[in-house]
Amino acid sequence: INTVMTRVDTVDPEEALSTLQRIYQEKKAVNKKATYRDAVALTARELKADLIIVPIAENCMWEVTSDAVSHRAVNYLGLVKVYVYDKITGTTNTFTAKDHYNGYDMEARDFKTQMEIVLSTALKRAKISDTVEMVVTSW
Repeated sequence: INTVMTRVDTVDPEEALSTLQRIYQEKKAVNKKATYRDAVALTARELKADLIIVPIAENCMWEVTSDAVSHRAVNYLGLVKVYVYDKITGTTNTFTAKDHYNGYDMEARDFKTQMEIVLSTALKRAKISDTVEMVVTSW
């Protein structure tokens, strides 16, 4: 439907990322304790965006070891924060999801799949679909 009637305009992801990083670095230069949350609303305003969704992977770790019997062990931690700025309400909200595992890997886990699950959980908590009719994502 977006090709027939423009319902959603998306910002170029490279432009959005560079704008977010620049504003975040400016905030960090003034206050070393600044977080991405501090930069999200300003990024949205500069990009003239009504809604901005910023997923940030924090505190992520993946380690695979094998023992003498060829058992594969996985130790991983994934923490994702999703910052959502909504121009209508003028608020920035943070939604967090995390997962961890330390043990034998019976399911052949991989880091990308596990992080996608964590990101999906954080986005579900953000209830993006309640805010907009359509969300365009890109991996």
